[in-house]
Parts: sequence; C-alpha cells; structure tokens
Amino acid sequence: MIKVPLNKDVGSYEAKFVGPFTLRQSLCVLAAAPVCWGIYSGLTPILGGDIAGFLVLFPAALCWLIGWYKPYGMHTEKFIRSIFITTVLAPAHRKYKIRNRQTEMLAVLAASSSETNQHKKKPKYRISKDAVR
Repeated sequence: MIKVPLNKDVGSYEAKFVGPFTLRQSLCVLAAAPVCWGIYSGLTPILGGDIAGFLVLFPAALCWLIGWYKPYGMHTEKFIRSIFITTVLAPAHRKYKIRNRQTEMLAVLAASSSETNQHKKKPKYRISKDAVR
C-alpha cells in the first residue's frame, strides 16, 4: 500500500492572532474575562463562592458559543439567524397552493385513454370466418 500525505484545505484554515487563539476567540476571551470576574467578585460575598462560580458559567458558555462553536461550519450568530428566519419569519402555511402539472397531465391522459377504450368495445356477436365466405 502506498501512502501519500495530503495537504489540508486552505479554506478551513483560521489565522492565529495571539497564541493558539484567533482574533474572534481573543475578543471573546477579552470580553468575557472581566464580566466573569465581576460576577464572581460581586456575588461571592452575597451568595458564596460555589453559587457565584456556577453563575460565571453562563457568560463563559456564551463566550465559548461565539468564539469556538461552529454548527454546520457556520459561526454561531449566522446559525442562529438562519434558524430564526426558517422557524419564525418564514410562514408555516403558504398562501398559495402549488399545482403539480405532472399529476394533472397524467389525470388528463388517463381520462382520454378511458374514453378511447370505451369506443373500442368488443361487439356483442361474433361472426365466424365461415359466415363471411
């Protein structure tokens, strides 16, 4: 068996901005870090460290969704927009009815063939070959 190494697809490559993070991921971390720190430091004296740490998960999960998660190869906001358009904005019931021309033509052909078959009915009496001679 011959093995040939193949190069990766250039279109799927994302340029790194800082360390292993892309620009999008870096901006998400820079936006989420102060928010998470503010939630944790503000709520720790009131609710305790465990509950405040749990509440920090929500902005961190939002950061992960926007920065890293790509459903169907799309960024999260594009995916949410497409889901919103197809489920909310697009009507569930169309105002028009689609006519299937093929079904209509097959019905017309079936009706016309049944009419021609009615004209070609077999005669009631059969004439033998001997009577014709």
